[in-house]
Amino acid sequence: MMTPTLSLPESSDSAASQRFAVRILRRTKQNLFFVFAAVLVVSAPSLDAQTVFPATPVGNTATASVSVLLPSGGTVNTVEVLTMGVPNLDYTAASGGGSCSGQTFGANQSCSVSVAFGPQYPGVRNGAVVLLGSGNAVLGTTFLTGVGQGGLAIAVPGTISIAAGTEGQWTQLGDNQLATQADLYLPSGLALDGAGDLFIADSNHNRVREVIASGANKGNIITVAGDGDAGYNASATVAIDAPLNIPTSVAIDGAGNLYIADTNNNVIREVNLALGRSPPSPATRSPAFPAMAARQHPRC
Repeated sequence: MMTPTLSLPESSDSAASQRFAVRILRRTKQNLFFVFAAVLVVSAPSLDAQTVFPATPVGNTATASVSVLLPSGGTVNTVEVLTMGVPNLDYTAASGGGSCSGQTFGANQSCSVSVAFGPQYPGVRNGAVVLLGSGNAVLGTTFLTGVGQGGLAIAVPGTISIAAGTEGQWTQLGDNQLATQADLYLPSGLALDGAGDLFIADSNHNRVREVIASGANKGNIITVAGDGDAGYNASATVAIDAPLNIPTSVAIDGAGNLYIADTNNNVIREVNLALGRSPPSPATRSPAFPAMAARQHPRC
């Protein structure tokens, strides 16, 4: 993940030109976290590297040794190889394993993980290797990207149907039931994770909603961020209890982080949707995050 660099013109008023970046929220399989930091972004190099795999035909596999930096060191208890936040898809652990699992490292040391890239579909495929320590704390992350080669489907005339929301209705929320029986209020942005879950910027409800693609709750809709109030509360540390203000767009990276354009708050919020994570130690990401409290999430 690249941290933006802001170059200030010599003639500008630096006090007026400074901008703050806000990155918020971590979620584990059982818990949801909000992680907050207000950081002056002038020139801060990212601690998250990226490995680029060669273009690979669908059905074939390319293998690479992926280096992961541990900024604060620690003992690696678990190695996760993820595709858009989900294990065992395009990116998987290859035979040989690597030098990370079960080992203890000092600050700013690196280890390697053998990763296989077997694209299941054509196009750009994004993922990540994440090292977890005690309490599932994130010790290090390297992002993955590659291109699957193959024929693309040809669009033909078809039918249209509603995937979420009720036509003409917006006053009721309708969480924890079928998405087609719930209400949306001016939805304005969409994203899919590796499992096929659909994330919706439900703008005028001041929430981000998730339609679950598989499992016992297949087709149901839940709220993953926002409490419905239009506002901002820097002390709110639980995603579904924290206000958003007209979220208009969402995106997901290879590690399963969900980014929300919290438009009327003029900030970007970050949600970690990958399994088995807790907030990182202060030095594992740039900008650094303090640890926050957890709460049971209705999806789990």
